[in-house]
Amino acid sequence: MLAQIAGVAALRDKEHFQRTLEVVRKGREFLYRELGRLGLKMVDAPQGNYVTAKVSEFGYTAESFTEELCRQGGIMIRGGFPS
Repeated sequence: MLAQIAGVAALRDKEHFQRTLEVVRKGREFLYRELGRLGLKMVDAPQGNYVTAKVSEFGYTAESFTEELCRQGGIMIRGGFPS
């Protein structure tokens, strides 16, 4: 119940909501740009809080790419779709 009250209060805070949207937008654009610079083919321009890249061209599955990012860079992502 307390979490619901806090969630409703956060949604009503328009400044907080706009700042959060901006942080998500900038992070998404950064990730999209940098993954593209690494040579990954990006799937569509992102509109949500995620990006989609084709990793199979580099010999990865979604799962193995996720594990490699975590192992090498401490970057934790959620692998979603099969490559």
